[in-house]
Amino acid sequence: MKVHAVLFAVSTAVSLAIGMPGAAQSQTEVIKPLNVQLTDMVTPVASYYASTPAIGAVQLAADERPPDPLAKSVPLLPPGFFPTYVSNPNNAPTLAAAQHHPVYVNQPPSHWGDPAALLRDLGKSEIIHVVDQYTGRRGDHRYTLGASYELDYTIPADHTIRMADLAAMVHAAASAGGAGYGQLYHVFLPEGVDACVRASVCYTPDIPATFTACAWHNQFIFSDLGPVIFTVEPYQNVPGCQVSPDHPVNGVLADSTDTTLSHEVFEAISDPALGGWSVRSSVAAGGQEIADLCDLSVVGADGNYYTSDTPVRLGSTEYVVTAIYSNKMHACTYGEGGPTW
Repeated sequence: MKVHAVLFAVSTAVSLAIGMPGAAQSQTEVIKPLNVQLTDMVTPVASYYASTPAIGAVQLAADERPPDPLAKSVPLLPPGFFPTYVSNPNNAPTLAAAQHHPVYVNQPPSHWGDPAALLRDLGKSEIIHVVDQYTGRRGDHRYTLGASYELDYTIPADHTIRMADLAAMVHAAASAGGAGYGQLYHVFLPEGVDACVRASVCYTPDIPATFTACAWHNQFIFSDLGPVIFTVEPYQNVPGCQVSPDHPVNGVLADSTDTTLSHEVFEAISDPALGGWSVRSSVAAGGQEIADLCDLSVVGADGNYYTSDTPVRLGSTEYVVTAIYSNKMHACTYGEGGPTW
């Protein structure tokens, strides 16, 4: 979830080498066909989400989270760099290890760049170990690429995906790949398709008045499957969600997908049930998760704001990913052996 974007009027082309030596063998993406069945048209027992607002959105996206009896509003801490921290006082679950399952709706993976490559290399990188302090788990290669799915789905006439559509898609995917806290699904929506989880919480680049969010990470609880953790990844190569076109690493399309996808992955790992690791000690930053605190916007050569476009090396390949907050370092980092700010 991102509540307040941090704006920096800078742009950088510095490459940050944070890959881990001795990475595991490359994982090949296995794509399986998937269709929604009548048995997938179910209503979740519970549904929670946290959103990533669009840059310059008319209003910030509200979040729907389970009740947190220990959350409280307190005065701001004294001025300083990152005068806050994230906490998990309820000991809510995390994803200590998981398989990623991309779900490509109506298009091949290239429509979004190469999401599987980012997910594969992210799991072998140094930056993924920043989440160890939140999951309580150590060890390499805990986040791997599982089966991917090409989902054939009839888009509603108003080209808008809503919660009922997402529930059907996710139920179909989890019925094939498994539910629970060892699986993480990523639903990629094609260009031209809007998404709304509420009337005022939408990805609608064609309707600026309701365009508040770029992506979400969610939990559905189904009566037959149990909890399913997933992210919603609308088409990111649109103003308000895309990276700067000044110096793309893998192309603006792939870079825009990768930075948002990495943001949602880190937060789905540390706060999958939307009651886990987030800020509770600050009024200004209350509710922000580990990627929100490190979210950057940059000013491009055209004077417009874009999502951060800092190149980062994950193993042998450069990507554009978000930094994440480390309680141990009290700073944002691209890896505990790498640069911080």
